[in-house]
Amino acid sequence: MRPVSDLKAIARRRMSKHNGILISSAVLCGLMLITLNMAEAAILIMGVDFRVIDSMQGMIDVLASPRMLLITYGLSLLISMLSQLVFTGFKRVCLIVAKDLKPSLSDLFFPFKYNPDKVIIMSFIVWVGSSIGSFTSLFNGLRGGLAPGRMSGSAFFTEMVLQVVSVIILILVNAYLSAGYYIYIEDPDKPVVYIIKESAALMRGNVLRLIYITLTFAGWFLLVLFTYGIALIYVAPYLYTVYGLFYRDLKGELGNGYYSEA
Repeated sequence: MRPVSDLKAIARRRMSKHNGILISSAVLCGLMLITLNMAEAAILIMGVDFRVIDSMQGMIDVLASPRMLLITYGLSLLISMLSQLVFTGFKRVCLIVAKDLKPSLSDLFFPFKYNPDKVIIMSFIVWVGSSIGSFTSLFNGLRGGLAPGRMSGSAFFTEMVLQVVSVIILILVNAYLSAGYYIYIEDPDKPVVYIIKESAALMRGNVLRLIYITLTFAGWFLLVLFTYGIALIYVAPYLYTVYGLFYRDLKGELGNGYYSEA
């Protein structure tokens, strides 16, 4: 396995040849994701009857109603799937750079054209993992349990525990499926069951390494915060090019020495 410092050095060298297309892809990807989230917010707002709201508590009660909870969860699932299609297109651009090839903006739309159902299935699995902790809120809401004073202390504690479990499951599911999107990019005709199995096999024993790679970008994430997200146009391509190289390293395509790049 190549050291993380090697992966980063290779990523920077290869990115330097395609900075224009990488920045353009990051900007376009960001605009698409912002549009999706704005559409989600707009639909939620349109689903609220403001004529029956006369206070902040009234707004909370409306948002906690069974109808609004179902709309919220449905939209969350839909936006999650569409967002992952966009992200997978961006990953394709960065994987092409990781292979030292020339990408194009059309690569962003690859998942929309070639078997998008496979990306949707994987994103659905991730969504379920990320939502486990909030399912109790949904069930309580459908039973009217979210009304003021109706949630018991034990129910609140159970929900908090499930939230923690949800975060852990989300991290693990994301990690074990992370290679799956790259497997799909390289072979979109491969059955999704085999994509998931192959991804899990590649990631077995490498989850902590993936987490470590992500943590080494902590300083860059702070820069993104301090620049109100503007730095993402560089940080996102950098991070996902390193992820692409990590995937290639798992497959043994990079060799072992500093100069043995592929």
